[in-house]
Amino acid sequence: NGFYRYGSLNLNASLTTKMYGIYSFRGENFKAIRHTMTPLIGVVYRPDLSSVHPEYFGTTQSDTLGKTSNYTVFDDQRNLGYGVPNGSEQGLLTLGLQNIVEAKRKKRNDTTDTFSNVNIIDAWNFNTSYDMLADTHQWDMLTMNVRMKLGKYVNFNTNTRSDFYGLDTDP
Repeated sequence: NGFYRYGSLNLNASLTTKMYGIYSFRGENFKAIRHTMTPLIGVVYRPDLSSVHPEYFGTTQSDTLGKTSNYTVFDDQRNLGYGVPNGSEQGLLTLGLQNIVEAKRKKRNDTTDTFSNVNIIDAWNFNTSYDMLADTHQWDMLTMNVRMKLGKYVNFNTNTRSDFYGLDTDP
């Protein structure tokens, strides 16, 4: 109990670009569909700060078989969105891909042949990371989110997380 302060440190760099794919139509209502892809690759280094405040970290027995797990005094804050201090060194390679799909279509009830841009898929994103310094389970979860408008008043949004390692069925 009491007031504790911690700091965290990370160094990162990233590269990104945009790629466009366009498919043209010959019809009257649709002129083209454009797919915008934004790949991202980055590196992140987080040093082990447990030696700065060793009283913030500990190990506890987690089951009757003698397995142990690491903890920090800030673990109860994790669910509140505050985060926890760096307790181990990490060297991450981050990977991401953002997608947007748009259409150029003729305005409804318009006789002037003007076109407007309409988003078909507002976002279709993938993200993961690989910890080059971890001993096991180097791949982080693969996250995907999709966001789009369905009509004038309905927004569709879904998020998934996929584990590269599956379920641990050992007791």
